[in-house]
Amino acid sequence: MEWVILALHGALYGFVICACQRANRYNVAFKTRKGKEQLIGFDKALELCQNPNWMRMYIFSKHLQLSKQQEESILRLKEFRNELEHYIPTSWSIEIHGMPYITIDVLEVIRFLALDNWSLPSHYDSKEKSKIHSLSEQTNTKTEPTLQRS
Repeated sequence: MEWVILALHGALYGFVICACQRANRYNVAFKTRKGKEQLIGFDKALELCQNPNWMRMYIFSKHLQLSKQQEESILRLKEFRNELEHYIPTSWSIEIHGMPYITIDVLEVIRFLALDNWSLPSHYDSKEKSKIHSLSEQTNTKTEPTLQRS
């Protein structure tokens, strides 16, 4: 379960950064006081992706509009990821019952960022786009029929 959480968070962060950089890597980086270049944080990048003015780079560009469920799933994913990354010895367990829903919600957001927002239409070649689309479709067909939210 830990690897699912870390992989999902890493993938989401990566696609959020790609989507909001607007063809300029310096839009998602800053210099520290010591002069080192550092990537903006997850929350800031996600915020930029939801800003219609920031994401309107091309005529077909779309900003990210999260549903309440997706917001909650991303929040839970961040909480789980932070507990794993900033580990303090403790008795801790993850209720796996909700993980399929979190996973589906996050994968829907990743799919939008990767294929549907048009902020960087030339960012992927056709082979990469086809692979992302295929993986996304495989995920949807394997999970949607069996999962019903209550």
